[in-house]
Amino acid sequence: MKRYIYILILIPLLTISKANAQNVFGVKAGLNFPSWNTSINGVKVNNTRSIKMMYGGFVNHRFSEKVSLQTELLYQQMGVVMDKVSYDQSYVYVPVILNFDINELVLSTGFQVGKLLSAKSDFGDIQSKFNQYDYQFILGSSYVFSKHIEIELRYALGLNNIASKNVFNILNDKAQNDIKNNSIGVTLNYTF
Repeated sequence: MKRYIYILILIPLLTISKANAQNVFGVKAGLNFPSWNTSINGVKVNNTRSIKMMYGGFVNHRFSEKVSLQTELLYQQMGVVMDKVSYDQSYVYVPVILNFDINELVLSTGFQVGKLLSAKSDFGDIQSKFNQYDYQFILGSSYVFSKHIEIELRYALGLNNIASKNVFNILNDKAQNDIKNNSIGVTLNYTF
């Protein structure tokens, strides 16, 4: 599995190293509205979305007038409020996205791998209770206002259980937690 992570991290580096007129560089920043798809011992548990931030940079390599591959490096805050307890995480994500341009509208789909940087709750550090990697499917769209400015809406669907141990400290650490990160992100992107 680590081999696939390294490959996904190398894709942006290879794209950058082949810099030519078809490569476009940019930065992005915006708001993230994360949620957890959570169950404890098979019972779905509700949580409240929180408002977090996300920012980073990207390289867009155009294959044709309508198709491009975009690789990014993003810092993204995740987490929820559940039973009046706040759970906060931060990740570095490496998305690899295929873009389809339709005039000013861009449709996107792809995959991202995240590395957990920190995890805390109102009760302290809980990073050891989470898996170090998060895998997500991405679907989104953006609207291009000008050559340099676009606004993007993206949904990320968690594919793996991010809990390695009982995150919620119930039933003497014997509860089976299944937590998947999901998020809706809105960013303002600036292309150089």
